[in-house]
Amino acid sequence: RTLGHHGGQPNRPCSTSSLAAPLPCSMFRLLLRPVAKARARYHSTVAGAGAAASVAAAETVAVGEGTLTFARTQPFKFNIIVATVKTALCDLLVQRYIEKRDTIDWKRNGVFVMFGGAYLGVFQYGLYVGLFQRLWPGMATFAAQPLSQKLRNAAGLRDLCKQIAFDNFVHYPFIYFPTFYCIKEGLQGDSGPVVAGGLAKYRANGVEDNLKMWALWIPGDAIVYAVPLWMRLPLNHGLSFVWTCYLSFLRGGQDEADEIEPLVHAQECRA
Repeated sequence: RTLGHHGGQPNRPCSTSSLAAPLPCSMFRLLLRPVAKARARYHSTVAGAGAAASVAAAETVAVGEGTLTFARTQPFKFNIIVATVKTALCDLLVQRYIEKRDTIDWKRNGVFVMFGGAYLGVFQYGLYVGLFQRLWPGMATFAAQPLSQKLRNAAGLRDLCKQIAFDNFVHYPFIYFPTFYCIKEGLQGDSGPVVAGGLAKYRANGVEDNLKMWALWIPGDAIVYAVPLWMRLPLNHGLSFVWTCYLSFLRGGQDEADEIEPLVHAQECRA
């Protein structure tokens, strides 16, 4: 026997006549080295993917918490941003995926950008937060109560019904829809009178528009006006996303212009 170079252990001499002769340990280690490296790379990749997923989840949570904090601490700014982006996005989604338009009608989208930012963002904030608090000063206390206390608060429930009635039977018919139609007429209409043209179109569509508005917003307002005040407008925007998509589909185009034109001219003659 001869002594090997590894730990002084004897190695069997390699026989050329027997292929089944065992290889030395160093040869096994040499053959298994690529396998070990591949396993190390695999475990490193898995660990890296897990760490990346954890970081992504933590970043998502941080963004969500930051958004909620911004909504609570800067409700006016938050409302303007959400209202403008939401309203414009609704119209773009309707044009692209429901109406299947090849090109976007940016003048039409401008109606929803202006209506979303100026009316839904600025005016409605003053309406829902400012005016409503003056008309119903106990609404903040009622909104902050748990459901069990709300159900026992008779005065708060009466105020809740009054807010729902004011929103659906005063605000929407006499402020919301006339403003929308006038903005639409100003950006999409001809060179005729903006207010007369917009109100003429609203008169033609008003019954249908308000019935569909009430079907969504009477039950929707029962929820919106019962949550804490800082959640009121964000929740309102969530429901409004559905309504605005429908409004864009129903009234975003100019299909009704030819039907309304004779009525506008008749009003101009009487004036």
